[in-house]
Amino acid sequence: MMKPSQKPQQVVNTTKKLLNDEEFKSHHRTSPKVFLRVRKLTFGLVMLLILQKTMKSLQLRLNEVFGQIDHDLATNSAFTQARSHLKHTAFIELNQKAIVAESYQDGTYQRYQGFRLLAIDGSKIRLPDSLEIQEVFGTINTTNGKDNQIIGKHAHGLASVCYDVLNRIVRDSQLGGACAYEVDLAVKHLPATQTHDLFLLDRGYASDLRLATCVQHQRHFVVRCSAGAFKTARQLLEGWGADSQKVDLTPTFRQRLAVLALGLPSVLTVRFVRVRLPNGELERTSKNLFSEVCHRRTGQAGAIWRRFRGFGVLPWLVVGRFSVE
Repeated sequence: MMKPSQKPQQVVNTTKKLLNDEEFKSHHRTSPKVFLRVRKLTFGLVMLLILQKTMKSLQLRLNEVFGQIDHDLATNSAFTQARSHLKHTAFIELNQKAIVAESYQDGTYQRYQGFRLLAIDGSKIRLPDSLEIQEVFGTINTTNGKDNQIIGKHAHGLASVCYDVLNRIVRDSQLGGACAYEVDLAVKHLPATQTHDLFLLDRGYASDLRLATCVQHQRHFVVRCSAGAFKTARQLLEGWGADSQKVDLTPTFRQRLAVLALGLPSVLTVRFVRVRLPNGELERTSKNLFSEVCHRRTGQAGAIWRRFRGFGVLPWLVVGRFSVE
């Protein structure tokens, strides 16, 4: 069994192996004719330059790298051309094999009360504003920032990240269109999860469809609820009833047809818990402080929420460094 201190080095070793593996290259290049001869910008070097995501200008970073390896400098244009021959699938496989597999395969990773804690959240991101990308992902109107007058539009997407908050690992990520629904993207994370995972979800995911999908796949969850999400949540916010209440939920009329069409459970048994914050308040509008939560198959919702109420920041430690050129 590998010691936790050995895992970072194993991740580095696996990454080097994959970037120099001919089969890996052949799967993730746009043509069998590229990345064949030994050139300045090899397959592995292009991948590493993208992964480093430096905030410096591209030409400055290229100058630094080629100065270190004592090689003739490469131009912005050459790098852009080489990058265009990479498929996005290379980064997906690299993450799954070099990070996810190496981190979890021996079972020695951090858990909370036996659960792997997975936070899911989504955020709009600006995409390169080409006609092709606009057609695939859609656009969002831009305004002048003063009187909301629309002055144009720009290509956008919705990024969703499933993040292991204890082990600081992106378990899965999805990219949808500008008008995608974050709950739909969250459902796509399910194949990357397992029975003893516990989802930490913000109030936007407190929908009948999302919760029914979790129950059908035997996934546990703790989710923040807005006052308008469920009647019981509103009553808890107003101070009525016990701090912990077991409730049978039925889908709203608007979501009932979708639940039935997907073969999801039409009745969900959950527990609503009112979590009092240190200042005594029952509700905070801050994204990182939560009041009511509902949970399934665990009696420690309050303890979990108090300890990990800042989880919403963590996925964006990753997405905050992420942009698409």
